Amino acid sequence: MIAESGLYELVTRTTPEVIAGICYLKWDTEPSDSPYSGSKRIEFGGLYVHDDFKGLGLASIFGKCAIANQVLMDAPLPGSKIRLIAHVHESNDKPRRVLEKQIGFVRRGQEKVPPDVAA
Repeated sequence: MIAESGLYELVTRTTPEVIAGICYLKWDTEPSDSPYSGSKRIEFGGLYVHDDFKGLGLASIFGKCAIANQVLMDAPLPGSKIRLIAHVHESNDKPRRVLEKQIGFVRRGQEKVPPDVAA
């Protein structure tokens, strides 16, 4: 069973509770201009850590745990390959360090956002 998406929250156990971090993973389909056109893929994104918790390494740990959980819960068939992708706006360099250096993403290029999605 493939879930449509997974929203992950990292919440403190204090009063009041504080959302220390958030991210999502979403099943998607490769665009028609991709060499993998029509194949399923998982998009990781929306990674946010509250200012009070920055500098503790939570972004990378939280991202890795969310990805591991999504793959475990929606394990692809043995032998099948599912691409894990992340989109970063070309003028937003902040998340690149976490994605590339700490979580392990490899920058492969740009993808044009379809007009119906960019609207």
